[in-house]
Amino acid sequence: DRALEIANAADLQWHIGPTLLGLDHARACTGKYGEAWLGMQKTMHWLDSLEQVRYLLIAYAFVGELLLDLNLPGQVIDTMERGLSLARRTGIHYWGPVLEAHLAVARMRLGSRDGIPALEAVLVQTRTQSERYLMLRCLDALAELTLAEADTRRCHAFSEELLALAESNGLREAGARARRWRGEALLMDQAPAQALTELSAAAEQAESIGRVRLQMDLELALGRAFTSLDQPHEAALHRRNAAEIRREIGASLESS
Repeated sequence: DRALEIANAADLQWHIGPTLLGLDHARACTGKYGEAWLGMQKTMHWLDSLEQVRYLLIAYAFVGELLLDLNLPGQVIDTMERGLSLARRTGIHYWGPVLEAHLAVARMRLGSRDGIPALEAVLVQTRTQSERYLMLRCLDALAELTLAEADTRRCHAFSEELLALAESNGLREAGARARRWRGEALLMDQAPAQALTELSAAAEQAESIGRVRLQMDLELALGRAFTSLDQPHEAALHRRNAAEIRREIGASLESS
């Protein structure tokens, strides 16, 4: 908000677009999905009219994450393909790895099982260019993709790298995501007590930063962990918590 005040007062047009996108991304992360969606659409149209391609690619990335949060993979694919087409057409590949990661996850959620090698190649590219922020998204997506393949060994490897990168840079959301995937892999490995430790730590972090969709995912995972530990009362409590978060997310969309 303060950045937007400064940019408007000084007529710093170059800074207004990404600041608006950052605000709406934060709104989406904290569960205000309808408001965020409308704001992102408005900013995208404005950036398109100004031909600010770099910031428009950030907008595509944020919209893709919002749509993944809402579990709309078909719309994610359409949106990411438009963003990647713009990148190819203009020769500006800024934030391309994030778009590629969103696209791979969306395709996986619709049943595709061929996205891992391509995304691994993108990860190598981000490492070569020292794009650590973009590496985070690639590692997060690869952990999800390998878990979907029941390849827990590789899921653990990607999660460990993600956690190390997060902790060395003080990135709490990325750390919570890494622990979430470690917990999910441990559940798949029939180690529910260890999984519970990881998932509980991740849930505490997600709640402390207010990342709503991650909180819901972790409540569901905790429910599965307590079921595996034969604690039905605790399992039911976490399922109810997840259902309440889901209801609140749905309510946030009514305005849009």
